[in-house]
Amino acid sequence: MKKIKVYRGQALAIVMIVLVISAILGMAMLSRTLKDTQQIASEKSSAEALEFADSMLDTLKGTTVATIENVCTNPEYGEGMKSTNGCSVKGVSAVKQFLDTAGVDNETLNVFDECKGDNSTVELTAKLAGPEDELELPSEGVRSVVVRGQSPAAGCTMNFKFEPRGSSFGNVAVSRVYARSYSSGIPGEYKAYEYDDLQQYCVHILGSNCVDNDNVDGTWTPLQSGSTLSVPLTTKTYGGLVYNLDEIRVRSIGGTVAIKTSVSSPTCLEDWEMVKITTGANCTGTYRAKEVQIPQQESALSLFDYVLFNGNGVLGSD
Repeated sequence: MKKIKVYRGQALAIVMIVLVISAILGMAMLSRTLKDTQQIASEKSSAEALEFADSMLDTLKGTTVATIENVCTNPEYGEGMKSTNGCSVKGVSAVKQFLDTAGVDNETLNVFDECKGDNSTVELTAKLAGPEDELELPSEGVRSVVVRGQSPAAGCTMNFKFEPRGSSFGNVAVSRVYARSYSSGIPGEYKAYEYDDLQQYCVHILGSNCVDNDNVDGTWTPLQSGSTLSVPLTTKTYGGLVYNLDEIRVRSIGGTVAIKTSVSSPTCLEDWEMVKITTGANCTGTYRAKEVQIPQQESALSLFDYVLFNGNGVLGSD
C-alpha cells in the first residue's frame, strides 16, 4: 500500500496567509476612509474660512475709500494705505476695532464672535494695487482711469496689459473722454464724440489668430496677450478748442479679461490706482483669503458705454 504524506500545519499556514491578506485589505480600507474623512473635514473648514473672509468684505460695503484711508493713518496699522506695504491689521479684536472706527455697524461685527478659537487667525489689508496686480473684468465690466482735473506732463502714458480668461480670445474697447472748462473738478463742457476716441482690440494668446475669433471682425486690432498697450495722456483739439483727457474707460466685451494697469511715471497722475482690500481667515484649521479692488475715484456706470444722449431725441447703441 502506498503511503500518503501528511503535511502537518499546512492548514494553519493557509489560515495565516488569509489573515494577513485580510488585515492588509482592512488597513487599506481604513486608511482610505480616514483620508476621505480628513478631506471632507478640510473642505468644510476651507469653505467656512472662505465664507468668513467673504463676510468680512461684506461688512465694508458702503465704506468709502477716504474713510479706509483715514483709519489707516493709525500707526498701529502700518505706514498708511498708500505706502509700499499698505495698511494691515491682524487678530479678531484688532480687526473689529478697525472696522468699528471705519463706521461699520456693531451688529454686523457680531460675525467675528464665530472665530475666537485659540488658533484662529483673522487679518485685513488695504493697499494700492500695483502694476502686477490683476483685475478681472467680466463681460461688459469697465475699468475706468479718471484723469479729471489733472494735467499730465508730455510723454505720460497709461499702460495696459490684457489676458483672456477661459478662452483663447478676449475683446476690449478702450475709449477716451475729453473735457474742458473745469469748475470745482466738474467739467463745463465735453468734447463731441469722434470715432477715433474709441479703439477696439482683439486680445489673443500666443499661437492663436484673431481671424478665428467669431465674435469680432477685421476692424478690431489684434493685440497679443501680455503685450503693453500705451494710451497717451495728452490733450486733444476739436473745433479750435483744446480739451483735456478726462477719463479712459476699458470695457471687456463678450468674455472675461484680466487687466494690469501701470503709468509711465509715478509723477504723471495721482489717485488713479485701485485700492486692493484683502481679507483672510482661519477659524477651523484652514486659511483662506479673498480680495476685491475698488476705485479711488467715482466714474460713470457701464450703462453709459452703451447709449448716446445728444440732445436731439436719439437713443442708440454706440
